[in-house]
Amino acid sequence: MMGKHPERGGLPRRQGASLVRAMRLLVVCVFLSATVLTPAIAGAAITNDWEDFGANPVVGPDTDAYYPDVLFSATRFDGHGADYPYKMYYDDGANTWLAYSEDGEIWERQGTSPLIVGLRHPQVIYDPDHFWQYAGEPIQAAFPETYEVEPYYKMWLWDMVAPNSVKFAYSDDGETWHTNYPRDVCPRDEAGWLNPGSPIYDLEVLYDGSMYRGWADNNGRMYNVSSSDGTTWTLDPTVPIAIDLGASGEWDSGSLSRMSVVKISDTEWHAWYGGATGGGGNKGVGHATSADGLTWVKDSSNPLASLGGYGAFGGLGAPETWNADRNYAMSVVHDAGMFDVRRGDAADFKMWRSGNSTVTAEKTVGFAQNEVTWRLHELAGEDRYETAVAVSMDVFYRGADAVVIATGLDWPDALGGTALAGALGAPVLLVQTGGVPDAVLGEIVRLGATRAFVLGGTAAIADPVVDTLENQLGLEVTRIGGADRYETAVLVAERTIEELEAGGGYDGTAFVATGEEFADALSASPLAASHGWPIFLARPDGPDVSGVMAGAGVTEAVILGGPAALADAHDAWLVDAFGDASVTRLEGDDRYATSVAVAEWGVATAGRDWNWLGVATGEAFPDALSGALAPATEGSVMLLTRQGSLPDAVGVAIADNAAGIRHVFIFGGPVAVSEGVRNAIGALLP
Repeated sequence: MMGKHPERGGLPRRQGASLVRAMRLLVVCVFLSATVLTPAIAGAAITNDWEDFGANPVVGPDTDAYYPDVLFSATRFDGHGADYPYKMYYDDGANTWLAYSEDGEIWERQGTSPLIVGLRHPQVIYDPDHFWQYAGEPIQAAFPETYEVEPYYKMWLWDMVAPNSVKFAYSDDGETWHTNYPRDVCPRDEAGWLNPGSPIYDLEVLYDGSMYRGWADNNGRMYNVSSSDGTTWTLDPTVPIAIDLGASGEWDSGSLSRMSVVKISDTEWHAWYGGATGGGGNKGVGHATSADGLTWVKDSSNPLASLGGYGAFGGLGAPETWNADRNYAMSVVHDAGMFDVRRGDAADFKMWRSGNSTVTAEKTVGFAQNEVTWRLHELAGEDRYETAVAVSMDVFYRGADAVVIATGLDWPDALGGTALAGALGAPVLLVQTGGVPDAVLGEIVRLGATRAFVLGGTAAIADPVVDTLENQLGLEVTRIGGADRYETAVLVAERTIEELEAGGGYDGTAFVATGEEFADALSASPLAASHGWPIFLARPDGPDVSGVMAGAGVTEAVILGGPAALADAHDAWLVDAFGDASVTRLEGDDRYATSVAVAEWGVATAGRDWNWLGVATGEAFPDALSGALAPATEGSVMLLTRQGSLPDAVGVAIADNAAGIRHVFIFGGPVAVSEGVRNAIGALLP
């Protein structure tokens, strides 16, 4: 297990077929203006107000993991290696490993074997221009062979065997590394070291487009070094020591370890480093600043209190916790856009650091963030069809095997589509009655889908649409349509349950909503998608639908809306069928208050949270229908709003749960959800 985190639902992620990169880029470019990811506030200067992740550690203890080095790329490394925004290199005490993450919190280890055997303490940098001045050129005169691949990645590692120094490696994809450089690359014997010939454990490296800046750990002190090629390093002759030991008795008086350096500008540099009162075994995290990267000033508040540091600032964790004995070896990443990607909290700085437990001596990696705030994610297009595509691109960025096709012109046949989409791991895409918009065609190609499920009869979606899907795109098409909306809902529900049972099982829960309006069913659509809970439609005053529900395998019913939507008789019918304890009614004074009731129930009883709140207009159906997949995938809920004003009940719900909201999806542009509503939401969040 790579990361411990609260149990949460969400759509199954499908990798999809491999796609031609040019096609992906074409589609992305078309919708670049449609999908807007906006930080709630601009990035701010560091305050050292760090917030530890609540489910630390994030890597380990299934395998020892420490000395992490994390790379972040908002462009997901430009096709150079695995398609993730975060990559972590770490060691297990003997070898180097690689893990991937979408958000910096939950990590997936690459493979079952080490990336590099026998070398530790990895320090990695990435350059999308493959360090251009050296591409295809000799590494240096003493090593005449050219790079075997374009060096998009470069790595420096500690060789703990003689001569106990730093080795160099390079890679074009971050996974396959060339370690054939013949000698150590950092000068242990150069004049100026306080301990010449002593081990060099780490070499932190930054590249500015023309040269390499480095900070070396030489037996517990931090030194300034530089290089023109990354392989021949020189100790700075004027300022050799970057950070020295603290005075006797101070938290960092015995030894220092691993600097993690962030350059904001030519005159603003930040560094984090480990420290201890004795030799080795660093237990505190310090911060320092510099105007040139050479001369550093330690922060007066060191060690950092909120990181469970050392000494007067809170101390280490209890013996059984992940950082009870060690708290060091940081890797800090900065992004001026507050990590403006689809996943991950909005923050100025993110940190990963090593920790040891005193009980089991497990080496693990924990995660912390600085200046965490909420983020608004607008998923919108020029019309309802492009908005659905924007949602699909965002949620199913790696593709999907299937798509659910619904009409964008009317809602009755489409209401159950989110549950089916959840069971399939598929997006909901909208089409016109007689044709498929070009944007939707492009998205289906990008997804690499092989199957399509068309909701409704020919009056809703005509045969030419099916012909296009089959003949132009080569999809296997299944039409699910009945004599009316009610029969269609039953057929969609039955197919949803069939898919769930084939994939692991159905728990028997289903929703019942009026077939005369769309809002109540849409409020539950993220829950329906997350769990595959089907939505049955009923007429306001009957007839009884409990029989058909029971025949489909339902054992628990959740009624959506008050008696004005579905009369009290439905309660009695369902109780007779399933028992009093198995029937729940969720209602509010209007569709907006009902959406609050549904969301609160989802959080209280269905394992949802508020972290990735969805907000859609309750005055039209398309955006909520397709958009529900976004909060569903993140284990969250959705609220409905008026276009021009935030309903009171919705505002109260957001205010009451503001502490748990880190992300807000807005589906559709200002025509759907006005700037006034967005501002009102922002005013309620910290």
